[in-house]
Amino acid sequence: MTDLPKVLIIEDDHFYQNKWLRDLAGRANIVRAFDQEEGRKMFAEHPDVKMIVMDGYVPNSSAKTLTDKPGEATTLELVRELRKSFAGVILAVSSSINRDLKSAGCDEVCEDKDEVGAVVLKLLDK
Repeated sequence: MTDLPKVLIIEDDHFYQNKWLRDLAGRANIVRAFDQEEGRKMFAEHPDVKMIVMDGYVPNSSAKTLTDKPGEATTLELVRELRKSFAGVILAVSSSINRDLKSAGCDEVCEDKDEVGAVVLKLLDK
């Protein structure tokens, strides 16, 4: 039996976290983070991550909300930070800032959150 690839998901919406967990069951080991701070921590604790799935808008910490300041919750800086040491695929999940996320270091984008599981599986099979 081979080890499943490990995927870090950084998404603050519990509904989509759970959906993607179901979509990827038996095909990937999932590490979950619900804010940027937790994403950094999980990335550091799991150096064997093969892919990162990241929503374009995630609070910096669980204490912050997306309504704090416009743009504050984008994950652009986190993408830039992780890209410095991560050579694997970073999949951006956003419809409004895809171009910015790709410029920051994301390899692929998915505009439809309902399709993320299928896109991840396709990318893992490459």
